[in-house]
Amino acid sequence: MVRELLRLNQDPASVITLEDPIEAELRSVPQMRVGQLSDGDDCGYAAALRLALRQNAKALLVG
Repeated sequence: MVRELLRLNQDPASVITLEDPIEAELRSVPQMRVGQLSDGDDCGYAAALRLALRQNAKALLVG
């Protein structure tokens, strides 16, 4: 799966991942950890999905 993400991510920010927890750090792929933010606010899958869709990515991995 990681290989496919890297292949799809040829253009800047064309792939975004939403994960809890982030299983593999990928330097060239924007990744968002779903769960509690550093300031204590909750960022669930629904809120994270809305944020990711605003970025106009070609592919979105939710895991």
